[in-house]
Amino acid sequence: MITADSNNRAEEFAIDGMGCDHCRRAIESALQKIPGLIVRRIAIGSASVDYDPVDVTRNEIVATIEAAGYTVRT
Repeated sequence: MITADSNNRAEEFAIDGMGCDHCRRAIESALQKIPGLIVRRIAIGSASVDYDPVDVTRNEIVATIEAAGYTVRT
C-alpha cells in the first residue's frame, strides 16, 4: 500500500496504439488491478501513475500495458 511517507515514484508512460476512449478505459482498468499502484491520469497516448518501487516495478507496469494490447515507448 502506498502511504504519504513512502518513497513513491511518479512516472508518465508514452503509449502507442491508443486511439479512443475505449483504449483509455482498457489501460486504466488493467493498471488498477496492480496492487500498490495509483493511476493519476490516463489520456490518449499516455498514462501517469504513482507507485512505490518496493511494491511495484516499472517492468510490471509496462508488461500490464502491453498485455492489454498497447506498446510503451521507451
